[in-house]
Amino acid sequence: FPSHDMIANRKLDCGWESGNNGKSGLYCANTGAAYAQVRSAEIRRGGNLLRKTVGSTYILAGARRSLALQEQGNQSIEPGIAELVLVYDDLKTETKSIEIH
Repeated sequence: FPSHDMIANRKLDCGWESGNNGKSGLYCANTGAAYAQVRSAEIRRGGNLLRKTVGSTYILAGARRSLALQEQGNQSIEPGIAELVLVYDDLKTETKSIEIH
């Protein structure tokens, strides 16, 4: 049997980037050794859903992708710490803190 160290795993490092064109958004970089398919990503603060992805995003090992986000009602996305909830294709979830700027 392969040891735990030999099993390929995904590892996403996500953050918020401010673009030169005035557009900003969420990105994720896969620093693991296996692909990651994000079924959904949600940005929340204080229990309120601020933004969520539309459709799933496939991120190869070693790749970095921007994730398109959809506004939720009139919820503004102000600078500060927010919660990012990722749901993968295997339905496992991961929650991270990100800084919106």
